[in-house]
Amino acid sequence: MTVTYTDQIATAKGLTLLKLMFFKWRGSLLRLVWKDLIVFVSIHYVIQIIYKYILNDDSRNYLDCFFSHVQEYQKMIPLSFVLGFFVSTVSVRWWNQFESIPWPTHIAVYVSSTLHGYDEVGRAMRRTILRYVNLSLVMVFRALSPRVKKRFPKMDDLITAGFINESELSVLQDIEKKYPGYNKNWLPICWAANLATRARDDGRIKDDFALKTIIEELNKFRAHCGALMNYAYICLPLVYIQVVTLATYTYFILLLIQIPRKNENEGSFNFLPILISLQFVFYMGWLKVAETMINPFGDDDDDFEVNNMIDKNLIISYLIVDIMHDDHPELLKDQYWDGIPSTLPDRGRVHPKDFEISHITDFFDVKDENDTKTTPVAYQDANQEANRFSMYQVKFDQIPRSSVIDETYRRVSNVEISQSHLQRQMQKAREKVLSRQISYETSTETLNPHL
Repeated sequence: MTVTYTDQIATAKGLTLLKLMFFKWRGSLLRLVWKDLIVFVSIHYVIQIIYKYILNDDSRNYLDCFFSHVQEYQKMIPLSFVLGFFVSTVSVRWWNQFESIPWPTHIAVYVSSTLHGYDEVGRAMRRTILRYVNLSLVMVFRALSPRVKKRFPKMDDLITAGFINESELSVLQDIEKKYPGYNKNWLPICWAANLATRARDDGRIKDDFALKTIIEELNKFRAHCGALMNYAYICLPLVYIQVVTLATYTYFILLLIQIPRKNENEGSFNFLPILISLQFVFYMGWLKVAETMINPFGDDDDDFEVNNMIDKNLIISYLIVDIMHDDHPELLKDQYWDGIPSTLPDRGRVHPKDFEISHITDFFDVKDENDTKTTPVAYQDANQEANRFSMYQVKFDQIPRSSVIDETYRRVSNVEISQSHLQRQMQKAREKVLSRQISYETSTETLNPHL
């Protein structure tokens, strides 16, 4: 499951990132490298003991000569460059895979707004189109994610989950038998497109443009599913991963075997290899980050929560096309019906008396003794109290005084929609231009009476 911590880093004050490092175990660096670190430190102690207490002087002299050559070759490994480029490539691929995940919400909005009908057939069409869309995505996730594969090990399990019925599964299995070897995640999209075409023929979709929009959105959804499958088929070159892994482990093996030579005082023992352990944590953690991000649909802590996406998509799809179909709250006058507010209420903002008016810019700042941050607010004159005033100098009431203005719901008497301030200004501008044009034509006729 993806590790979220955004709410814990809302401010940079204090040791926020260090708290995440030492007090959050899931998805942390130490959880990734602690096993490798124990092995590394253990091998370090073994080499130290063998070099200091088991080998004789001749053997140590021979190893010192060998260690000097090892040290020269270790410097030739550009580990920082190799790991940096590798992690950058993997992170870009990781984010592109997330961007390729399709979401059925926009299709649900299009279907709900264009496919009409309150009868069972119309309702079934809307729900079935979105069920096919979600089925296509589930089939893709089954091919990519081990978690989804464990949840739905067989296609029959999708019947229990409500994504497909028995007749549809039999059609899918028949096509798989006739044309095996390819993923059939595109088939439910074809069913959805055909069902939308039938709705157009029945007159439930009013025009061809609405049908075209639905088909285009279905094709976009299918394209995103195909992009996810392409990421699964076309992986990073295996030799690239092997080079990076080999370079990292070789670097630390060479570092381990040359550590005893660095201690010039014979008989001394390095009990706490802190510096080399930190170096190991940095570089090995860098490699582990890339290994975690190579397959974001796996079982690691920071992999995508695909099962949650499946549940969310189906629930929201049915909610949009069924429960919320052709339904919205009453159309009411908003709180600021008679004007445009200069500022909006904000409980986190300090009292207006603490406003500092500035004539240099079109903003004045809010000062708070406990906070050094400033909040830009719309400009007002220095002689005017900074408070909630409209452009007509009318203070807004905190309680909305709205009236229903949608005649399809309820007819309200004595409701007059006055001309807005902008419309009045535009009308005055038109009248001014027209008067100038008339005066220009009059002056032209006076100067040229023969025209």
